[in-house]
Amino acid sequence: MDDNWKEPSLSGAAPAPASPTAATPLAANGQLSVCGRQLCNSSGRAVALNGMSTHGTQWYAQCVTGGSLDALAQDWRADVLRVSTYVQEGGYETDQAGFTARAQKFVDAAHARGMYAVIDWHMLSPGDPNANLSRAKTFFTAMAKKYKNHPGVLYEIANEPSG
Repeated sequence: MDDNWKEPSLSGAAPAPASPTAATPLAANGQLSVCGRQLCNSSGRAVALNGMSTHGTQWYAQCVTGGSLDALAQDWRADVLRVSTYVQEGGYETDQAGFTARAQKFVDAAHARGMYAVIDWHMLSPGDPNANLSRAKTFFTAMAKKYKNHPGVLYEIANEPSG
């Protein structure tokens, strides 16, 4: 990773719900599952998640701060943050441990604010989903070990395969 880049601060308490009876999306919906062709909450009711993506964390990680996530959760009332880890383009392949830690930091920050997190394995180049199979196994093993019991994680295992 770029030696001049500094991790953004994600400190601060998780936002309080809008009212005493309001729940965060994660608290209100719990573990999600697929019901037929719909995403459903822990009660079996269809849900739609709305939120934002980090885009490539090798380029725009400085935008993912405590303040920006607070605004996303509180002001925009987002339910989800998509944490996009590009494999190439200066991403994961350049520092596997660093990008895994960065993704986990952003997932944890989303959870602290009651949002779901989509862990996105982004492989724009070369586009072949099998080209980075060993790296994907390493990344998802680390993520699955950490979040195996957390209801707020969704996995996007092959974003933008092509060709």
